[in-house]
Amino acid sequence: MGGDEHFAIAGCGCYIRHLDKIVSWSLSDCYNGGQVAIGIQTARSYRKMGLAKQVVSAVVQQCWDKGYGSVEWLCVSTNRGSRAVAERVGFMQADTYPSFTSYAPIENFADLNDDGWYEWGAYLQQASQKEPRLYLECLHCYIKANAVEKAQEIVREMTRAEIECDLEELNGAIAYYRSEGLCSAFKAPEWDDMINSLVYFFRLSQFGL
Repeated sequence: MGGDEHFAIAGCGCYIRHLDKIVSWSLSDCYNGGQVAIGIQTARSYRKMGLAKQVVSAVVQQCWDKGYGSVEWLCVSTNRGSRAVAERVGFMQADTYPSFTSYAPIENFADLNDDGWYEWGAYLQQASQKEPRLYLECLHCYIKANAVEKAQEIVREMTRAEIECDLEELNGAIAYYRSEGLCSAFKAPEWDDMINSLVYFFRLSQFGL
């Protein structure tokens, strides 16, 4: 919005803090004349506590106080939680419009179930045949789908195609997905065995053996 000074004049925002951690916040994303759009985020472990409704209600009031005549809420159709909060605050659906993307149209990982993530993994696996850079995104989709065998298949394809896969980064991503309630199957021994074998393979490759 043009820096802190401009935001103080035209922007709106509130947050809720628990001790030294911001657990829910809402900000104006953009504005045009008398219209303003707002966004919201609540930490996963603090959801379903009514915090989102409180913080959004405060931001909407700020928008009215600053003279905006229209407050908009934009979200993708898969974000059921966002839509529910909007309706509780008093927003009504005004319009829908299509969008086109090569990546999953979501705002939170949990917006898609295992089947939904598997479908995106299959789509990206097919697309990877023409654009190998999509292999990594495909791999992450299968991981979120809890599909260990498909993820193993993609890692093997990436290895054969000599596409770099940062295993340390991958394990970090898996740990993060678990914290979001996904990919529980990736604690299985067969996944760890495959990762360890790849680490050994890459070490041999580095030494030219």
